[in-house]
Amino acid sequence: MRWVAVAVIGLVLAPAAQAGQHERELRALVNGERAGRGVAGLRHSPGLTRSAQRFARLLLRRGVLAHGARIGPPRRFRLLGENLALVGGSAPQPDRAVQLWLRSPGHRGVMLHRGMRRVGVGRATGLFGGRPATVWVLRVGRR
Repeated sequence: MRWVAVAVIGLVLAPAAQAGQHERELRALVNGERAGRGVAGLRHSPGLTRSAQRFARLLLRRGVLAHGARIGPPRRFRLLGENLALVGGSAPQPDRAVQLWLRSPGHRGVMLHRGMRRVGVGRATGLFGGRPATVWVLRVGRR
């Protein structure tokens, strides 16, 4: 298994929004960016989603934004990538996370990698370093 991993931190303020739809919105935004560049869309992976969600909650609880946690993705993937983002404020703002990733060559590379076929998105919203924030975890893979 080979990992491609990068992290980014960005802080912004935003209004509150409904939970649940944000993960789907982030997946749609990522697939929109891929489609705009002629790259096939990513299909939802329940396993990657579960691991991304657990990892996002762990990062928020620990107040750190770093790769290499013990919460790994399912073993059946032979190629994996991961992006992390911290968006400040009381709203998750999936569009902000995608914008941050697009600005970074490493993050953009993970998000738009032609070899990736599956995606899982995790999100945890709460206090990070004593301030309201959302931790986003994007995991992409190929079996």
